[in-house]
Amino acid sequence: MDPVSHALVGAAVGSLAPGPAAFWAAVAGSVVPDADIVVRWVAGEAAYLDHHRGATHSPLGAAVLGSAVAAAAQALWPGSGFGRVLFWAVLGFYSHVLLDLTNAYGTQALWPWSRRRYAWDWTSVIDGPVLALGALHLAMRTVAPARGALWGGLTLAALAVYLGLRAAAHGKAVAAVRRHAPAARRVSVVPAFLRLDRWRYVAEDDRGYLTGWVLGPGRKVGEPQVLVRREDAVVGASLAAPAVQVLRRFSRHPHAEWRRDGDGYLVRWWDVRWGAGPIPPFAAEVVLDPALKLVDDRLIAGPGRLRDGVRFVYEEWGRPV
Repeated sequence: MDPVSHALVGAAVGSLAPGPAAFWAAVAGSVVPDADIVVRWVAGEAAYLDHHRGATHSPLGAAVLGSAVAAAAQALWPGSGFGRVLFWAVLGFYSHVLLDLTNAYGTQALWPWSRRRYAWDWTSVIDGPVLALGALHLAMRTVAPARGALWGGLTLAALAVYLGLRAAAHGKAVAAVRRHAPAARRVSVVPAFLRLDRWRYVAEDDRGYLTGWVLGPGRKVGEPQVLVRREDAVVGASLAAPAVQVLRRFSRHPHAEWRRDGDGYLVRWWDVRWGAGPIPPFAAEVVLDPALKLVDDRLIAGPGRLRDGVRFVYEEWGRPV
């Protein structure tokens, strides 16, 4: 989830803590798991996609990063007690991990024992109600700071109710898709970026993927687009590209399409969870020569052109089911 949401929820956790050291330890603990952003700066987008929400979101990360936060808090507030601030730093840390688990990106919460990306698919990476609840808590804490623990507790309770409602809505959407596509061996349903009443579904069968929308309280399942799995020599040659290997490790439903590009081939891979075409947030692009040898590859993060961004918003918000 976005860093602002993490910090706001961390502040709600910290409002239950005694004293400023524990409060700020919880806030810092709630944002420090995303310290792995340095991987993007040092090693590039592909390495970041491969390692984000890995070690820094694991129990090992909780121990190392929580201890660092606690040490910093103890230095700023001498006598605050290392064990006490460590406790609140770790609570903030796990508020971050919990929020990340609720969306579709995937979190390696059991690293290094498992590289599996756990994702519950309930919320968006930027989720309006989570932001609103966190902002409301901050406003109430500012107006009546003496009741900070009350506001923090109410905010966390409201957040738990909201996440429970999203979990229930997700379960109903999954059930609707399974009724609509009974032959599917695997189904994913992820929330639209901008709408609470809209879910994108992917139903995977032996031929490829069916993808479309589930809309409204009635869980209306729209007619799908069909993506036929391609397993030809061009797609096979692209599998050697490092960017494709990273994307496939990240993806739940990887899919490839290709076209002729001069004398060679241009292959694009993406995760069908994000749409029927290689639009945000990630795609891998591979250039092959006429002999199917790798010429170039790259990972594309976000819309490369304005029209891609406009298309993404249209897909998420306005496209009829």
